[in-house]
Amino acid sequence: MRSVIPSALAFLVFHGAIWLMLRRGLPAWWKRRIVRALFGALAGTSGFAIVLWGLGGVVRSPPLVHAGMNLFQGVLTISVPLFLTLPISIVLSRGLSALLLRASKPQPATPREPMPVAASEPIASVQAAPSPAQADAPALLGRRRFIHVTSAAVPALAAAAGAGGLVMAHEPQKLPIIPMRYAGLPDALNGLRILHLSDLHLGYFMHVAELRACLERASALKPDLIVFTGDIADDLDELLPAMQATAEHKPRLGIFAALGNHEHIRGIARVRSIFDKSPVELLVERGTTLDVGGARLRISGIDDPVSLRGESRDFMKRTLARTLDGAPSDAFHLLMSHRPEGFDAAAADGIDLTLSGHTHGVQIGWNRRSLFESRYPERHLWGEYQKGKSRLYTSSGFGHWFPFRLNCPTEAPLIVLERA
Repeated sequence: MRSVIPSALAFLVFHGAIWLMLRRGLPAWWKRRIVRALFGALAGTSGFAIVLWGLGGVVRSPPLVHAGMNLFQGVLTISVPLFLTLPISIVLSRGLSALLLRASKPQPATPREPMPVAASEPIASVQAAPSPAQADAPALLGRRRFIHVTSAAVPALAAAAGAGGLVMAHEPQKLPIIPMRYAGLPDALNGLRILHLSDLHLGYFMHVAELRACLERASALKPDLIVFTGDIADDLDELLPAMQATAEHKPRLGIFAALGNHEHIRGIARVRSIFDKSPVELLVERGTTLDVGGARLRISGIDDPVSLRGESRDFMKRTLARTLDGAPSDAFHLLMSHRPEGFDAAAADGIDLTLSGHTHGVQIGWNRRSLFESRYPERHLWGEYQKGKSRLYTSSGFGHWFPFRLNCPTEAPLIVLERA
């Protein structure tokens, strides 16, 4: 029930503010029946979702909780854009009205003497000249329509983007093939295929069923190795079934996992106990060395700081130092780091390949890069990166905790090692 209360408050804030902006700021819109009907549908769906969510908590029914939570967050993908863009519409509507309507307000006409009519001319043929107000009426109507269309465009586009992002968030995961090229790569590792799964967040919008479906599709790509780079399950009841479902595919080099911040948040002691029973090996500040046709492949996993504060770089250096203790220097080194912030320390230590997630690509992208890449280039938000001989791939994530994806689809990338 605790999580329902802030959602109910969010409902009151968002929809109360939207109602107020429509009623007071855009009264001409509010007079339209369709606007009132759409607002009622939006608010009613949100209210129903909260009731469903709360009822699920009272009767201890996870399906009801998930249904209510998912429906509520889905409606938020439309409500939030409206909440953010309606003030722009109000400013546009009032500004354009002042510019186009008041400036063109017709002036009172000067009375004129009626023109004399000849006695022989029929009275019916005499027509009065239109008044200035009548002459300007079509122009004023056109200006009002322009104002309405222009001010409505911003929230309409924002709501459409929210709806589009909601649809994309529920599409099946993409399976991009990402080649990683290295000079001097051993023959035995040339063509090695690594299925990278990150940020599944099972229990929110993805479940073991979606993982099974993705693994079934990915099996056609014949991965040699499967790795999980953290934030696997928010409902820990789904963690063991997820690991068992993955193990059914039996990749020839095994399955390994690293911790993310959500493993710590959900209860690290329970997470570790689940992995002790699972067929997947959890690597925390340690690694294992595999013999692959005579070549050595080192797979390691660092810990996660749970939250990044001022000493995050120092934390990454410390956890990496403990992870590399005893690691062979002649092996190709694959590092699992939930956060891409670990890449700086990994590159400084000459790690060949780092696989990360956490960012979700900020769930808005363009051309397979986060839309915020130029703003935060040092964050390595989504895609391939390189420093010296070290390479990084940051996944946009298998799942999410908010159902919105715009040109940044969920994914399960297949990393392929190739000789340069």
